[in-house]
Amino acid sequence: ILCIFPFYKFSTEELAPREDQGVVFGIVFAAPNSALDQTSMYATMLNKVYESMPEKANTFQLIRPTFGFSGMLTKPWSERSRSINEIEGELWFKTGQIPGVTVVMSTPPPLSDLEASGVANAKTNEMFAQYS
Repeated sequence: ILCIFPFYKFSTEELAPREDQGVVFGIVFAAPNSALDQTSMYATMLNKVYESMPEKANTFQLIRPTFGFSGMLTKPWSERSRSINEIEGELWFKTGQIPGVTVVMSTPPPLSDLEASGVANAKTNEMFAQYS
C-alpha cells in the first residue's frame, strides 16, 4: 500500500518507447510560388524513397502547392530488423537529396511524452472533463 503513491506520482512521467508507433511522418515544404504540378513531381520522388525502404508496409501523401504531409507505415517488428530511429535516419538522408522541396522527417511521440512536455496539463484535463 505504501508503494501506491510513488507509482501514481511518477507513472505519468515515464516515457513510452518511440518504437511502438510504427510510422514515420514527412512534412514537405515547397517554395511559396510553387504550383501543384511542381510539388506533385517532388512528392512522387518522395514516395519512391518510401517505396525503396525494405521496412515499408504502406505510404500516404496529402499534397498542396506549397505544403505536404506524408508518411510511411512500417512492417511489424517480427518482419523487420531495424528500429524506427534507424529508418528515420536513412529517410532524412535520402529525402535531403530531393530537389525543390525540404522534407522534415519525424516520428510521433507517444501520449505520455506529450504529458511530460507540458502539452497536456491540468487545465487541459479540466477542459476534457467538463465536456465528457
